[in-house]
Amino acid sequence: MDKLHMKLMFEEARLLYPGTKRGLEVEWEYFWNLKKFAHRRSEIVSLMVPAIKRQIVRHQDTTDFVPSWKNFKSWVYNEYWTLEWGSKDKNAPVACKNCGEPSTGMYGNTPHCRKLECKAAAGDGCAKYLIEQGQK
Repeated sequence: MDKLHMKLMFEEARLLYPGTKRGLEVEWEYFWNLKKFAHRRSEIVSLMVPAIKRQIVRHQDTTDFVPSWKNFKSWVYNEYWTLEWGSKDKNAPVACKNCGEPSTGMYGNTPHCRKLECKAAAGDGCAKYLIEQGQK
């Protein structure tokens, strides 16, 4: 997919997104310059519109808690187009990505339990620091 086509798809997603957003050029330059997405930009822009549509429906059709809309920049950076709510069993706990126990929190999009090691594995910088200092 060429850059122009990607930019048009990105603009469609940006306009559809209900949260706070900046202008096309500012948002596009931010997205384009993120090195972590450089090798998969076309895949990402093709996933954005369907993800936003699903999330809009989720916000409208649920009585459960749904987090407020992030800034578009945050939604992009934290890869919220990958976010799926719930499971087939609404009461099933979300498992910690590191050990599989029921999660007690989220770091970005990664669920974790109370263990310091699991928080660190999820990307929590404070937990990593405490482990490095020998504190448990």
